[in-house]
Amino acid sequence: MATTTHDPRLRELQFTLSRIFRNPAAIIGFSLMAVFVAIAMAAPLLAPPYDKNNPYIMPHDGFDPTPKPPSGESFEFTTKRVLNIKRDKTRSIPDDVYGKLKQAFKDRQFASEKALLAALHETLGAEDTERYLPLIKTHTMNQGHRFGTTSGQYDIYYGIIWGTRMAFLIGIVVVGAALLIGVTLGLIAGYFGGWIDELIMRFVDVVYAIPMLVLAMAIVVAFGRGLTNIMIALALVEWRLYVRLFRAEILTIRERDFVLAAKTMGVPDWKIMLRHIFPNAIYPVLIVASMEVGSMVITAAFMSFIGLGAPPGYADWGQMVALARNYILGTPDNPFAYWFTVFFPGTAIVLFVLAWNLIGDALRDAFDPRQRRR
Repeated sequence: MATTTHDPRLRELQFTLSRIFRNPAAIIGFSLMAVFVAIAMAAPLLAPPYDKNNPYIMPHDGFDPTPKPPSGESFEFTTKRVLNIKRDKTRSIPDDVYGKLKQAFKDRQFASEKALLAALHETLGAEDTERYLPLIKTHTMNQGHRFGTTSGQYDIYYGIIWGTRMAFLIGIVVVGAALLIGVTLGLIAGYFGGWIDELIMRFVDVVYAIPMLVLAMAIVVAFGRGLTNIMIALALVEWRLYVRLFRAEILTIRERDFVLAAKTMGVPDWKIMLRHIFPNAIYPVLIVASMEVGSMVITAAFMSFIGLGAPPGYADWGQMVALARNYILGTPDNPFAYWFTVFFPGTAIVLFVLAWNLIGDALRDAFDPRQRRR
């Protein structure tokens, strides 16, 4: 009878995956992450770009500072929309008809086409209504704001959808850049030791003496506000965590028998570091990094909230919460009058961070040798 030999690495991978997906928290984390990935990938379909050159600019209807609650399709005659009727180059509208529209319909909104037709018939007459209705509908039809609008009439739904891409960009770029710096320095310091280790670690101690937020804000203020500078600042601060963590792992691995055997055989240091030490020391660092992605999104959102991030109207969750700062407490009569301005971006931030934290916990349980075979 033929016997089948299973690759030990394949068996270990199967065991790891089964351990991860037996954990209910891991299933929730990966499910949430799958939803966010799907939203980010389908953003152009879920919320067609307002500006194709810069899809992260949120569309807005007017400049009213008071947020408006979630709404369905309507016909809205804001100043901008009425002007667009006049400026339409595909079909002109007579000055007298435009004057009537401007006088009778400015700042009005109709919840249905039937109500719009009745008002147009009364103001323009049946003939002009039939003639110019397609032009008027083109520039006044509002598909509605599923999640409402924030201050400045920026569409919250659009900001949530495109803000998902921005959250991934911030978290992955910041943690990736910090990992590259921290792992490189930690590998060099831990493997060679001596004065190289002292020099690198004393520099890390100096950087650690300054609180993370204070140092990051100082860097952003020095280079100018904006999400790009926030990402650079956070990467230049976050790397110090990975230096210490990776160095600690390497200090225990470099004295193992397989490393000493490689040195005895004359294997170059760079090969020992990359082929023997790095693969065995990287797992704890990656687990911490997966949990830090969410933390970086929260930190970037906080910096946007205090005015160091993107300009108003940019699809960034922290910036959206900043636009709602004057309406968080609602009105004296109704404290929840503007609940939607904080609820939707706040929920997006919480769920995104929760997904990364649950995934990080699951990976830690799966790869931790002390809990792995329990």
